[in-house]
Amino acid sequence: EMMESEAVIVIEWGEWLQPEYPQHLEINLEYGEQEDERRMRFTPRSARYEALCEELKKDYAGFRD
Repeated sequence: EMMESEAVIVIEWGEWLQPEYPQHLEINLEYGEQEDERRMRFTPRSARYEALCEELKKDYAGFRD
């Protein structure tokens, strides 16, 4: 029921659900070069999330890729 809603759902170890939900936005959190630095990598898995990522790029253009 929750997976069918318009809500944002964050699932740790989500690769287990990828076969059942191929259209999703994959977000990976990574350590950066500095001890307190973290990076987020967004990988869209459908046209809906590709459009969202393009909007995020525009909104956060000053941040590093």
